[in-house]
Amino acid sequence: MKKTICFMALALCSACEKQPINTEYQKNVANGNIIQLPSLPIIQNTISDMAPTIINENKKSIMRDICSYARGETTREQLSNSLRQLHIEIYNINQKSDPLYFLTSTDTSQSITACAAYIASSVLEPAEFNEFTTLSESDTGKPKKPNSSNYRIDEQKLKTYLSVQLAIANANTYIYTLIASKIQSRPGLSIDQYHEISKKLFLALAPKYLQIVREQHQSAANSNYTLIELSKDSIIFKTNSGFLYSYNDQGLNIVYQGIKWYGSNFLMGSPYFIKSDYFPNEIKILSQSARLAPAEKL
Repeated sequence: MKKTICFMALALCSACEKQPINTEYQKNVANGNIIQLPSLPIIQNTISDMAPTIINENKKSIMRDICSYARGETTREQLSNSLRQLHIEIYNINQKSDPLYFLTSTDTSQSITACAAYIASSVLEPAEFNEFTTLSESDTGKPKKPNSSNYRIDEQKLKTYLSVQLAIANANTYIYTLIASKIQSRPGLSIDQYHEISKKLFLALAPKYLQIVREQHQSAANSNYTLIELSKDSIIFKTNSGFLYSYNDQGLNIVYQGIKWYGSNFLMGSPYFIKSDYFPNEIKILSQSARLAPAEKL
């Protein structure tokens, strides 16, 4: 783990250009224009926005094929053939508004980024029961309508699913911690600027991110899992290695050996904040022009 963190820290230093000092920061502090905000939602939203917005019932299969290509497991021609089976012709994509337009480029870096952003964002979605369950049969032999009582859990598929979720969440923790530490060191920027810095960092780190996911999955596959709660809106499980993983409509939270590892603005045991030049100029002007009466002496 320490080796991974050190490597990533070096990557951050080399991948991102030094930003100019914000000379307005102290002035904005004095005028009350600087607001402290949690870093994690900004990072999560930035990376979610980088993932392809694919509205297609075969989205999962499409992204699986793209990720295989991004990891170098298949060739461009094999990707084209796979997507053709899903009625997608990458050589006919010509609209920049198409979410798969990046596939028109032979530069695999765009596919790597798309895959990494998709994977990173996937743990912030409800569990997909079809990944690890089958529907029980009715007396007539027809499948029952899906509800929580009709699902039969396949234990091996469940372990695979949980190990993948934990691997992705851990990879996110490492990458997001580094991004959070970087943007936290740059006080006084606008929200848009923090989004842009986070985006540039993730672009640079996407290839390493995919490698970390694979490494983490190898480790997670050796853990034992205990499912605590499962519904269409939430999933909670723990491992014998000390992780407690909890996802619901409030987001993802992970505790590792009693430490707040991920979630509620904590990353690897520490909270991260940005100090943002949050208010638009017209609000600043109004606030500066207002003169509050001094407190009456008692």
